[in-house]
Amino acid sequence: MQSLTKLIQTFPNKGAGLDGLKLMAAIIMVLDHVNTIFLDLHPAIWMVGRVVFPAFALVAAIHVERGVDPGRYLLKLLPFAVLSQIPYLWAFWEPLFNQEQSQIVLNIIFTLGGGVVFACFARRLERYRWFLPALVFVGFIYWVFMPHKILEYGIWGLFLPYAFTLVMRGEKGGLCFVVLCCLFMNADYAGLASVAEAPLEIVILLGSFMVMMVTIWALGHMILTIAYSYETMDRFLPRYFFHIFYPLHLFVLAALDWML
Repeated sequence: MQSLTKLIQTFPNKGAGLDGLKLMAAIIMVLDHVNTIFLDLHPAIWMVGRVVFPAFALVAAIHVERGVDPGRYLLKLLPFAVLSQIPYLWAFWEPLFNQEQSQIVLNIIFTLGGGVVFACFARRLERYRWFLPALVFVGFIYWVFMPHKILEYGIWGLFLPYAFTLVMRGEKGGLCFVVLCCLFMNADYAGLASVAEAPLEIVILLGSFMVMMVTIWALGHMILTIAYSYETMDRFLPRYFFHIFYPLHLFVLAALDWML
């Protein structure tokens, strides 16, 4: 059985394998959104849902490694991102604004598009040894002092596609950077601040983070292994499957929530 790192490095950059990864990520995404809207964030389902964004970030990283033009890629995503923002806010209005957030959170397509642009830009600076440590420092400072996420998954979600490109090329520190991105983009700063004077709660929090990372690792390995087995098949998803599916499923869930 291949390691997760090996699966990422050898994963097919086109064809049915990529379609299989997108499809499984989309199915788990629907489950995660049902959990958020209808089930008040059941912890076990929430843990499973943490694998969704890394899966789509890996797809974005594959596009970067294929030499995608970042400007054209962003322009292609932008109409779908704007279109998705309306059902996104409708579907998640209550969980977003119950947290007293005064700004609008932009949906996942904005994060993925920005992540591709950032990854292409970062490739020009990665020859400097200070660059990766500087990214970690900037991400941590932003996470501490800017707890509100303008983009869904915040600055660490923006970094994740680039982190995957490092793993795909076997660069030192790439896997650690992926782990940090997955950890911090799911960590709630307000939650950390509230346990600063409670050592037992800190232990519980660290334990939950460990469970989350193991869940992401195990599910990531599983869906990549399954998707890898599709490699010899022909593509089976329409070209803009995710771009259309994302706003459509949000609209359906928001409508169901409104009717119920």
